[in-house]
Amino acid sequence: PANLQVDQAQLGVKESQSLALVGGNININGGLLRAQNGRVELGSVSEGFVKIKKNR
Repeated sequence: PANLQVDQAQLGVKESQSLALVGGNININGGLLRAQNGRVELGSVSEGFVKIKKNR
């Protein structure tokens, strides 16, 4: 999986939603991750696949 680099970014989602960053190495340098009344999820894998299942 590709590495993720977040530099001084402001990432956000609407209220009660999830913000997910999934990849290889995840580097966050400054900035803001925001999910008001929601979730911020970070997933780092070294090899293989990540299956994302939508829950409702």
